[in-house]
Amino acid sequence: MMSMGEDFDSQDGAIRWKQKYYTSLEQLEAKEKQWGEVENLLRRCITRLSLAADGADPALDSQIETLRNAIRDGRDSLGLRSMIDVIGDTVARLDQRNKASKGPAKPEPVEVLAQLLDKLNLPRGMNRRVK
Repeated sequence: MMSMGEDFDSQDGAIRWKQKYYTSLEQLEAKEKQWGEVENLLRRCITRLSLAADGADPALDSQIETLRNAIRDGRDSLGLRSMIDVIGDTVARLDQRNKASKGPAKPEPVEVLAQLLDKLNLPRGMNRRVK
C-alpha cells in the first residue's frame, strides 16, 4: 500500500512534467510563428529580386516567371529548391559568358601615356624629366 508521501511525490512529478510539456509547446509554437514570418519574408525577397533580373536573358526570364508563380501558389520548399538551383546555374552561366565577352580590362589613360612616353627616344635630359 502506498503511503501518503509517495502519492504526493507522484502528483508533484506529474504536475512538473505537465508544466514542462506546456512550456515546450509554447516555445515550439513561438518558433513556428517566427519561422513562418521568415519564410514569408524570404518569399517576398525572392519575388522582388526576380523582378530586378527580368529581361537579362530569355531562358532566365522563363525560369524566374516559373519561380514567381510557384511562390505565389505557396509551393513547398523542396519544389522551390530545385527551381532555385536551376536559376543559380543559369545565372552562373550568364556571368561566365559576360566575363568572357568583355575580354581583357582596358588600361587607364595614364598607363597608356606612360607606355607611350617610355617608347619615345628622347634626349638624355628629357628622359629624366618625363619619368
